[in-house]
Amino acid sequence: MNEDPFKSKQERSSVRIEVATPRYWKEFKKLRLEAITGPDSKMFGVDTPEKLAQEQERTDLGWQEEMVLKDKFVMLAWMGKEAVGMGRAKKMEAPGVWYMYAGYVAPKFRGGTGKKIFATRLKEIIKRGGKIVRMKAHLINLKSIGLAESFGFKKVAESPEDGVTMELRDLKSPEVVKKIEEVLNTKLI
Repeated sequence: MNEDPFKSKQERSSVRIEVATPRYWKEFKKLRLEAITGPDSKMFGVDTPEKLAQEQERTDLGWQEEMVLKDKFVMLAWMGKEAVGMGRAKKMEAPGVWYMYAGYVAPKFRGGTGKKIFATRLKEIIKRGGKIVRMKAHLINLKSIGLAESFGFKKVAESPEDGVTMELRDLKSPEVVKKIEEVLNTKLI
């Protein structure tokens, strides 16, 4: 009974999150496929056998290309040498507008890691000149909806087919910057 009850929480606080390079495409692929085939698969927009097959049959080069496009990025969360979570974002056609895809954290590393990935993606979008961020969440994904709202996202549309569409209109507002800084324990500006 000498086990430290706070060990897992301490370990999660030491997670490292960074923009992934194509070198880590296998880790990205593993986490993405785990996300879309696991018990929470409904949350990731892969809701038909055709979409699932398309993801599973993507070539190695296809996975790497996801990580090198100028207007897109993949974040990986690391615990030591193990990739434990991921999130993606892409620049939209309208100037300053970005879209954040659903993030994923392996079950045994949940409990704050997802929030840090979320905040790190917003920080990276600011760095890349983003002003507005959009995202979607499945209607039953109350944790993601709540997380987005805690950063200032507002619901702009809702339907059974598409879920909840949310938008953060002023990414650089003092309240949003403060929230990102609090979560990441760092200064942005």
